[in-house]
Amino acid sequence: MDALEHIKGAKLVTDVYGHWPSFHDAEVLRIVLDRGTSVDGPTLAMDIRTFEMTNETDAEGYFILRNEKVVSFRFISVTELELGDFNLQNVLFDLRIDRVCEEGGDAHFEVSLNPSYGVSALFRCREAVVETICDFRAESNE
Repeated sequence: MDALEHIKGAKLVTDVYGHWPSFHDAEVLRIVLDRGTSVDGPTLAMDIRTFEMTNETDAEGYFILRNEKVVSFRFISVTELELGDFNLQNVLFDLRIDRVCEEGGDAHFEVSLNPSYGVSALFRCREAVVETICDFRAESNE
């Protein structure tokens, strides 16, 4: 992803996974919209549960997951937001963050949440930020 060098805090994710993941089968846990300030404009904050699936299975036959984390994003100066189908489970096919430089205009990001099940989103923003990455604890999300 050539936008990676422009995503603030991306190194937090690449330090854990060794690369920027596709977020396939990741789950969107939270989306918060804020009208923002006159400086930042509207913002969108999002928490996504991520993991690495191994080829190993547990005693019940489920694949063993490694590096279960919650990645917290903040997108600043959000425009053209389309958001749909947020529900009790929101599994992504992938998350795309592309940097776009329009002729005669400022650079921005185009972000798309492509669902396997549940939430979908498409929007533009001026900045994309990984704020934190922390351990996922299933009991804290029930």
